[in-house]
Amino acid sequence: MHIMYKFSCLLIVGFLFCCINATAQQTTVDSLRQIIKNTNDDSLKAATYLELSFEYRFNQPAKSIECARQALFIFENAGNLQGVFDAYGSVFNAQFYAGMPSDSLLETLQRSEAALPDSAPPIDHVYLLWNYAMYYGNIRQSDLELEYYLKALKIVRDNEMPASREAKLLNNIGSVVYLNGNPDQALHYYKQAEAMIDGGVPKANMLSNIGEIYLVDFNKIDSAQIFLNQALRIYKQENDQGGIGSVYSLQAKALDLQKKWEMAEELHLKAIKVIEDSQINAFLYAVYGEIANHYFLRKEYSLAIQYGRLAIDEILKQENYFDAQDYFEMLHQSYAQIGKYEEAYQAMLEYSYLKDSLNNVSLQQKVKELNTKFNVEQKEIENQLLRARQIESQQTIQIRTYIALASLLGLLLVVFFAYSIYKTNQRKNEVNQLLESEVQQRTSELQLANKNLQQVNYELRTLNYLASHDIKEPIRNIGTYADVIYRQIPDALQSQLARYFEIIKKSTAHLQFLIEDFSRYISLSKDEKVKYDSVDLLELIETLEKSILPLAEHKNPQLITKNLEVIYSNRSLLMVAIKNIIENAIKFNESTPPLVTIELKTSADHYEIAIEDNGIGIPEKHQQLIFEMFKRLHNREQYPGTGIGLAITALAIKKLNGQVKVESQPLLTQGSRFIIQLPIPEEE
Repeated sequence: MHIMYKFSCLLIVGFLFCCINATAQQTTVDSLRQIIKNTNDDSLKAATYLELSFEYRFNQPAKSIECARQALFIFENAGNLQGVFDAYGSVFNAQFYAGMPSDSLLETLQRSEAALPDSAPPIDHVYLLWNYAMYYGNIRQSDLELEYYLKALKIVRDNEMPASREAKLLNNIGSVVYLNGNPDQALHYYKQAEAMIDGGVPKANMLSNIGEIYLVDFNKIDSAQIFLNQALRIYKQENDQGGIGSVYSLQAKALDLQKKWEMAEELHLKAIKVIEDSQINAFLYAVYGEIANHYFLRKEYSLAIQYGRLAIDEILKQENYFDAQDYFEMLHQSYAQIGKYEEAYQAMLEYSYLKDSLNNVSLQQKVKELNTKFNVEQKEIENQLLRARQIESQQTIQIRTYIALASLLGLLLVVFFAYSIYKTNQRKNEVNQLLESEVQQRTSELQLANKNLQQVNYELRTLNYLASHDIKEPIRNIGTYADVIYRQIPDALQSQLARYFEIIKKSTAHLQFLIEDFSRYISLSKDEKVKYDSVDLLELIETLEKSILPLAEHKNPQLITKNLEVIYSNRSLLMVAIKNIIENAIKFNESTPPLVTIELKTSADHYEIAIEDNGIGIPEKHQQLIFEMFKRLHNREQYPGTGIGLAITALAIKKLNGQVKVESQPLLTQGSRFIIQLPIPEEE
């Protein structure tokens, strides 16, 4: 496992590095805190918080985030864009060390970019590009990572910045190349970077990278140890705990290769202690994974499982799922080696949840349909532009003709007039022929696009028919015959196989629900004219109550209605939309009892239907995703469902020319509030 790539990105997170020992660092921290305590100057206080954030970054990233946010608060209140940009950069780097999820990192980056002043110096652009490269490296998009590093390197070279900055960028570029399977080229970059810098943490980082290549790729353990020992000596001088832990882990790997198990185990445990004590959570899963691999090689499978689980827990916290497969595979093999086949199966099943719904055929079909519609609309727009140009060209030719007529006076009036008319008509005919040819071509393309759209719609209707009829029957048969088989096998086997038959039962039921919801979504997607009529909302809710509440009887939910009256709308579409919202309000609700309030407000031009619950709430970053198809925020074991319900709601409200949105503050345990706004249509 290539842990030093992770360490490399984390260690080179800026252009300044900690150059003090532990005692001096504490003295510096105390001095900075004294300045904050004694000063009334907000600018000085904010700048001091930034310095303090830097001091904590490499050893206590949680405190580093706290200090950077204090500085950010002061800069934002003062309207200091440069300060806001610097503070967000410090927040990002501390979050990176703390192992925060990738979506949190991206949000901080985007806010940092928005705060970048127009007059920012080149070094600030380098900072921003560098941080984006780190983000893309963290989510394993190496092409974008390399692109941003190269952009930053160009600015550094164009502005003749210090060689140390170029060296750090070359080192990171080498790490990208290494991760993409080219150790020889990576070693070239590492050595080139190492020669450009004299000392400090950057020097140690480059030496450590060189040592890893000699160890992992060239199997030159003695040469690797020379570079790793040099790196370790510098890391200890600089009190860089992350660097110390990384070198311990690599030295332990070297001992693993020599099968010096006891010495390797001691170093692995030292690496874990250093990283845990310094709270650099971003390193945790890598060092846990290395010791898990150590125990797997020693065939101590119980310990391999223990540390493999710790590695997976950290991966799930950080949402870096790209490294999860190796650890799940190790768990699978370890459980199998000790005869725990049920746990081995469960390990692979857990990994399969991470890849749920990636290749859904029906979703691809819908995307194809929408893409075709978009192309048709684009062709129509282009045709309209061509017609407008044709009219403009004709008007221009007429104006030129009038000018020619006015200027051709005198003896040659007739000759010049005839000549002008001839040339004008010739030009007009050429332009008209050209435009007519283009219009015909565009019309032909539009007809072809419409034909393709009709074919897509036909295929979609066919798919919908198959899903509603031909596919349902085999699924029902699978569930029925599985039940028959289960009842016919001996009792002794029933208890052993009960879990697997339960999985079949749940899977077939989920497929049934998925097909029904997909069919409903396709039906709503048809371009059919909506018919409006009087809809009694109170009667509609009472009807839904009779169908929904019995299915959730164990929760004893309560529906509360306020000011519901007759409105002018479409009953079927409203019932579909409101039903899905109420069902979710009851399903995602741990309160006793679940309460759902439906209230109507009417203004001069629109209705507003508010559906409020006391459930678990929805984080702000996910509030737009819930209306997309197959977007689930929880696994099916915790909350069953297909992930289509709210997409159907959004589509139904859109067909009524309305909109639906959600308000929620889950941290305040205030549940969710869905708001449906519908324009009041004119009665026919």
